[in-house]
Amino acid sequence: MALKKFFEKNEFSKVIDLFNSKNHKTEEDYIITALSYFNLNQTNKAISLLKEILRENPDNLDALFNLTTIYYKIKNWNKVKEFGLKYYEKDNNDWAINDMLAELWLFEGDFDKSLFHLENAFNAAPSEMSAYFKNRISIFKEKINKVKKLPKLAFICAKGLDNFINDIIDGLSENYWVRKFVVTTDKEIYSAIDWADIIWFEWANEVAIIGSNYQNTSTKPAIVRLHSYESLAYYPQKINWNNIDKLILVAEHIKDIIKMYMPNIENLVDIEVINNGIDIEKIKFTPHKKGFNIAWVAHISYKKNPPMMLQIIKKLVEKDNRYKLHIAGDFQDLRYEIYLKHMVREMNLENNVIFYGWVDDMDEWWEDKNYLLSTSIHESFGYNIAEALAKGIKPIIHNFYGSKNLWPENFIFNTINEAVDMILSNDYDSEKYRKFIEKYSLDKQIDEIKKIIKIQTAKQSSNNYYLKKEILTLYYKSFSGSNTISLYKLNSWKIKEKYDIKLYKLTANFFKKKEILKSKMIITTHGPIFKNNNIINLELWHGFPLKAMGLMDNNEKNKIKVKKIFSNTDYIISYSNMYSMLMSACTGIPKEKFFITGMPRNDFLFLSSGKNNISKFYNVLDKKIIFFMPTFRFGFNRVEGKKNFNNIFGFEHFDYEVFFEFLKQNNILFIAKLHPNEENKINININNENFKLLRDRDLEKNNMDLYELINGVDLLITDYSSIYFDYLLLNKPIIFTPVDLEEYKKTRGLLLDPYDYWTPGEKALTQKELQKYILKAFNNDEYSEKRNEIKNIIHYYQDEKSSQRVWNLIDELIGRKKIF
Repeated sequence: MALKKFFEKNEFSKVIDLFNSKNHKTEEDYIITALSYFNLNQTNKAISLLKEILRENPDNLDALFNLTTIYYKIKNWNKVKEFGLKYYEKDNNDWAINDMLAELWLFEGDFDKSLFHLENAFNAAPSEMSAYFKNRISIFKEKINKVKKLPKLAFICAKGLDNFINDIIDGLSENYWVRKFVVTTDKEIYSAIDWADIIWFEWANEVAIIGSNYQNTSTKPAIVRLHSYESLAYYPQKINWNNIDKLILVAEHIKDIIKMYMPNIENLVDIEVINNGIDIEKIKFTPHKKGFNIAWVAHISYKKNPPMMLQIIKKLVEKDNRYKLHIAGDFQDLRYEIYLKHMVREMNLENNVIFYGWVDDMDEWWEDKNYLLSTSIHESFGYNIAEALAKGIKPIIHNFYGSKNLWPENFIFNTINEAVDMILSNDYDSEKYRKFIEKYSLDKQIDEIKKIIKIQTAKQSSNNYYLKKEILTLYYKSFSGSNTISLYKLNSWKIKEKYDIKLYKLTANFFKKKEILKSKMIITTHGPIFKNNNIINLELWHGFPLKAMGLMDNNEKNKIKVKKIFSNTDYIISYSNMYSMLMSACTGIPKEKFFITGMPRNDFLFLSSGKNNISKFYNVLDKKIIFFMPTFRFGFNRVEGKKNFNNIFGFEHFDYEVFFEFLKQNNILFIAKLHPNEENKINININNENFKLLRDRDLEKNNMDLYELINGVDLLITDYSSIYFDYLLLNKPIIFTPVDLEEYKKTRGLLLDPYDYWTPGEKALTQKELQKYILKAFNNDEYSEKRNEIKNIIHYYQDEKSSQRVWNLIDELIGRKKIF
């Protein structure tokens, strides 16, 4: 009762002293003391006590109510939502909670929910508040009606990842009807997209992947903002950049990281770097000076490199035991919590290292700190650094990649001794630190974002920009080296400005799609679909022919039909003059319809990060990687060649266990990729860590074309598959297994003879020979010169620009100015 009396007299310090002296404390004691701390502007201590109650009793309504109220007063909308909704679930008739939730939903742009809660508050409030709520409802409705006339901007992000967008929402709310969509399902993503006029994916993660592949995204301006972790997790490879108009990066060095595995990213999407902004007005500047309190602020995880902070504080304490390390952050991993607390004890730092846990009111927490220590191995920006500078606190920053592009070099250290020297130095200028951070102001960030959105909105309203673009329809049969998939992935943002590009899988339903008849051009890989005088048919085909086909096939019984089908081809791309000659002979397509551009899929041989891509399917480690890619034998209503299917190679005798041991001893990962025609016809059921079967469905599931893996392969094994002609561009070893060469020549035929001349590599006809030649290829490759000789005959172009040339050709054929 004494606590309550002191509180009612506003004697808050006495409340706190009495609380701290009590052995037995009730939940009411905690509530009263928390409110006392809050009244003394010690927000963090107030929040900490209220959360302590909830850890013991999650249903305590007083704790939930007061937490919601405190977060409401400091405008932490995410926390208002978290604790306000928990309270509402238990008691939906509290007028104050409903009133705060109404303002929350007003901020997030969900006006139906906002008015619903405001009506609830009005109905639940005492009668003397009726006039207040009638006026409040009127104000809300007036504001809502005004906002509903503005363009609709949807911010879409996964649950728990909406920490950085509230300031941006606030900054844009005068110009747009901004709604925050925190999504947990695909359906919620689609619903948000359908609602919007302009789409903003806040992270380049799974949400952006799903959203960018939704058909309605292509009809609206769409922006993706990429922060940091997404670039390190290869998410950008899975985003459909054809449907994205702008990629916003928060720092220049993040672009460099993406380009390590997607060197063509700048061709795929228009990129803008907009640094994060900090609301300087909300951070009270107070002059700081040298001292002994060192702040370390972050979620405690491996990327923040916490062991380094202990090494630094240990060195400082050895010089002066007044130094203290203040750690504001929650543990992300129990292992780190165990380790760090153990090391604090082992290093005798119990009196010098303080763990605060998560801190809500950082402005209060910073007040007595003299330095900010950042030990991260990776950052995109570093809000902790920015906040420290805004407070006038000297930052000590570990030299993470990109740090010198963001922060002055005199704040950056490489070694522990350098960090210690910087802290001991007399160089300290609080006002200078505050002045520097003005370059990262929130106002500047908002202005840059407004410019980008304004440009995208102008496009949308300009003669229905997104609906006027001419349609190009591409179809693919599989993910096993598709030129259309490659062309689709490797188009530039400039191409997307001009065309509405559709990519479809060739299925029975493909012919029912109305979009086909709206197309300006249909682009195919296995022959034209149909003839329409209003539609251009462009053929890309799917490889350089070694095998006879069409009109040159020994066993083709309907050559008149073949010629008729290919007569519908308007244009066809080519590797070289030799390719044009061979394909013309096989299809009857006149030579003047051929354009030498190179094949789009071969661009991936130069551009992709093959080893990294393979590692997404298998454990690569430091292994040598072999791909086995034979041609198909089961043709349409016939079997080609005379291969023995008792083993994957067709050898007369083959022992899998011996081969597995060979792979293990030589640290080799062997990946068999059968032709898509045969994946379901040949039954191979092998489970071995060094021998894997890659199927087309695996590639499709990962949105990865086979050619995005190929440059990570150290050795190719094949028989008559045309893939080896493309693999020549890498000048890596090839082994051939022509186990039924003579029979194959009889039943199918080869366009290029003699076989030995056109196949620059060893010929293995037994298991013993195969294993011998594999080791020889890795240790004593003798065919490099011969491979280059054949390569120069096959490939007119030997670079990564085939897709660009094909897009130029498309543009030219449609009668437009060249783009590249």
